Amino acid sequence: MSQILREAEVHVFEGGGVHAVALSAQAPEGAHRQGGAQKSPARPLWERRHSFRVLVPGLLGRGTSLLPARATVFHKGKLCGFYAVQDVSIGGCSLRGGPPRQVGEQVDILLHLPHRAPLALSAQVRRRDSLSMGLKFEHTTPKAEDSIQDFVVETFASATTDNGRVALVVEPRHAERQALVRTLRELGRRAIGVATALDAVQMLVEEGAHVDTVFIEAVSESLPSLELVEFLSHNHPRIRRVLIGEQHEIAASWVAQATGEVHALLETPCDPEAVHRVLHRLQFTPNDAALS
Repeated sequence: MSQILREAEVHVFEGGGVHAVALSAQAPEGAHRQGGAQKSPARPLWERRHSFRVLVPGLLGRGTSLLPARATVFHKGKLCGFYAVQDVSIGGCSLRGGPPRQVGEQVDILLHLPHRAPLALSAQVRRRDSLSMGLKFEHTTPKAEDSIQDFVVETFASATTDNGRVALVVEPRHAERQALVRTLRELGRRAIGVATALDAVQMLVEEGAHVDTVFIEAVSESLPSLELVEFLSHNHPRIRRVLIGEQHEIAASWVAQATGEVHALLETPCDPEAVHRVLHRLQFTPNDAALS
């Protein structure tokens, strides 16, 4: 899949769907020359990109309630302006709405992607016109790349499914959260991970109509798990609630399942088979709205 993501460009238009997926394996240097005398013809912009890029929800009038991505740009420590993010990949982004910068200029940006902490990135201005400018990210940390790539995958999944169901993972620990999100995606579920209860509530405000299952870390000093469970049961009764945690944490949570506060328990670290069993069981578990 990573090879496809490096070589594919997805064009998402106002209808919200995917118009075309174009695959382009780069030809060897000089492959377009005849006898070495002719230069290669200029390739379109999408063919020159090395990373999978998606248009950001909330732009081009696509009729979505998602919080749009935005960026704050600095040059040599001075604020340049505030911009809307038009598209993004792990290699760069296109910005619009703020004052243009000079091609070749080095800038620092604070990138705000929906449902994620702001990312501090360094970039170079590679192109500009009257409407937008293109930036190439430089010296991106692995954690920042993971965050951007997760956003790209989620946006692509959203554009290529017909309002599919969403599983929300609420887990403060980055590695554990990403592991469960990846497992859910491998099982064919669209999944989004957040680190805090506040992020989860914000996510429900923006995509609550699509979220049907929430996985909540059972015991954490930084996450009010039981309060979040109670909030969901009162305000989103149709959403199924699953507590996740280590064996001793799950063993102490059996009362919550017995009383109906949660619909399932999932022991971590979890393998795909265990997650699949929980998802299968939830299909036959009525939610609170069905019982009321």
